[in-house]
Amino acid sequence: MNTTKTARTLAAASLALTSAFATAAPAGVAKFIEYVQTDGNTTTPGEYVILDYTPTANSVVEADLAILDIAKPHTVFCSRSTGTSRTFTCFYIASTGFRWDYNTTQNNTGKKLASAGERHTVRCAGTGFYFDGNLVKSVTPANFIPGNRMTLFASYNNQTAPTTPTPDSNFAEMKLYSFKAWDDNGATLRVDLRPCVDTDGKVALYDAVTDTLYYNKK
Repeated sequence: MNTTKTARTLAAASLALTSAFATAAPAGVAKFIEYVQTDGNTTTPGEYVILDYTPTANSVVEADLAILDIAKPHTVFCSRSTGTSRTFTCFYIASTGFRWDYNTTQNNTGKKLASAGERHTVRCAGTGFYFDGNLVKSVTPANFIPGNRMTLFASYNNQTAPTTPTPDSNFAEMKLYSFKAWDDNGATLRVDLRPCVDTDGKVALYDAVTDTLYYNKK
């Protein structure tokens, strides 16, 4: 996230504390905010976040988001070996809408947005792609582990662990309101990201599961 731009953008938004922490923010967090915003700058390195999390074939990921330019590609999240090998990745593609890449298949969902800035919830699982709670594209459950950790807002390719992923394409211009990931087909919450400003005034994503602050890696 571009800290200066994001902070300025968010200053005009509702900056209410989330109800879970209405009385006291966790250590290192000054306040919770409504969303973080990325600028979609295609210059490498662009804005992205690397999570300390690698999904499995039976993980479930849910993002509350708004795509701000529907005429170009955006990465919601990326965890993969290659584009068609052990991939657990979600894009928005201008020509086809949201794309849910699972294992060896690039699943174009056909779910296109009518206009930029619409707020929606997308959910990706071993059963398929869900849009605002409705299944729009089924997939066949598989058995695999992606080749590297999950990144947000940008994608990488052919970068397997233990190498730290370095995203270099499909930089998102979007707002992220919340992000969650579960293992065991949704039974075990592993990631629960909440937009915030830390005690140094930097915009971040706070993970309520691990008590970790994640920052823009740009």
